Amino acid sequence: KTQGQRRETKKPRKASMSLRGLIWVRRYQRRLKDTITTQEKMMLSTNVIGKATNNLRADKKRHAVVIPATYDPPNDRLAKMANWLVKETALYPERSELNHWIPLSREYGRVLFGGRWHQVIKAAEQTGLLERHHSYWDGSQGGESFPKAVRLAAQYRTGQVGIYDLARKPQQSAKLKAYRMSNLGEVGQWLSSRLTMFALPSNIQPRNYWDAYVLAQIRSDNHYAKRCDYGRYHTLYTVLGNQHREKLTSEAPLSAIDVRQMQPTLLDALIHSTKNDSTVWLCGTTSNIYENLLPIARQCQPYIEYRNSRHRTVRTVRHRTVRTVKYRTQCEHHDPSTWMRDDVKKNLLKALFAPNNIMVRQPAYQALMQLYPEHAKFIYDYKRSDHKRLACTLQKMESSLIIDGVCGWLMTHYPDIPLLTIHDELIVPTSLVDVVTARLTIEFSRHQITPDFNIVPLVA
Repeated sequence: KTQGQRRETKKPRKASMSLRGLIWVRRYQRRLKDTITTQEKMMLSTNVIGKATNNLRADKKRHAVVIPATYDPPNDRLAKMANWLVKETALYPERSELNHWIPLSREYGRVLFGGRWHQVIKAAEQTGLLERHHSYWDGSQGGESFPKAVRLAAQYRTGQVGIYDLARKPQQSAKLKAYRMSNLGEVGQWLSSRLTMFALPSNIQPRNYWDAYVLAQIRSDNHYAKRCDYGRYHTLYTVLGNQHREKLTSEAPLSAIDVRQMQPTLLDALIHSTKNDSTVWLCGTTSNIYENLLPIARQCQPYIEYRNSRHRTVRTVRHRTVRTVKYRTQCEHHDPSTWMRDDVKKNLLKALFAPNNIMVRQPAYQALMQLYPEHAKFIYDYKRSDHKRLACTLQKMESSLIIDGVCGWLMTHYPDIPLLTIHDELIVPTSLVDVVTARLTIEFSRHQITPDFNIVPLVA
């Protein structure tokens, strides 16, 4: 055997007592699954994973990663692949709840898993760890390019995780470090250094197993930050619900500054920068676009919305790999006559980011056509060539204002403060609320718009 083959067939060293204890806890959980509630299971999972992570950090000789609880990787490479999939899935609610795909380009795959990364992907697919989406677009004939994608298999996309001992110490390549530095940028690296300044109380109840995993990673200071292609800054805190973020604590009292009607406000800025003769504004300091659309949206007829989902399964029959694809159709009934303000807000955001044939059927867009026909026509024409164009433009505008603008200024003038960004929301010390709101107003004034803020003190 060659040296590479001996390395792959090398058995992982014997697990220590802490890992054996974790295995017994998992067996104990399966035994008591009929006698304890799901909430108790998630709390137990959070405590066990958190303690095991702390033990791994204390034991310098142990090298382990977090993988799906029911997955048994045959080697370290697939264990690292499983760990990366868990991190990426937990970082976006769309991936853990709506089964969205994870883009994986050729360049990023080589950075993560080396030159033979395609062999790792193929082995992970054969063992049933992930599903692959082979569609891609290079952008040579118009439109935005996108790579092939992967995602955790449905059986492992539950949020239940365990600890796996690596046979060798993982080595972080210089390419991966350079990629993360270029991805986050100077402001993103400074924001990632602020993540450890916040804490959560121990009595928080997780909503699901993914929430339990995120809480365990935050309490163990295993933070994971990334900026998407549109500049938005994603951390483990952005996945948490508002009921959890309201309990954040730091050395100084905290307050949350939220920009009201962020997407319609950015839409105003985009329209007025494109069409200088427009005099109608969706948002203002005294108007609320969602409350204006609500009476007209309630008059729309009830409708049924259909959603198709594709599930791939991989199984072995007589030493052959058999792949099957199943299509499931789900229908949702909507009655706009019972809607409230938040329902109109969700429906309007869905209309802004959906294809035109779906957008025109949304009650919020039909109300927008009656009250603001100029804005409705601009949205339809702007998304005619590509329905993702409007969403990408608004997200880039948001990240340039919040991350590069406000946070970049705070990094220069207040480099030691605790600061946390949740897309269009900033969590800052209460003593700096006036400074931050003033800077936000200056950044928005460059687009000829005046923002409105909702300031909420955080009480642990």
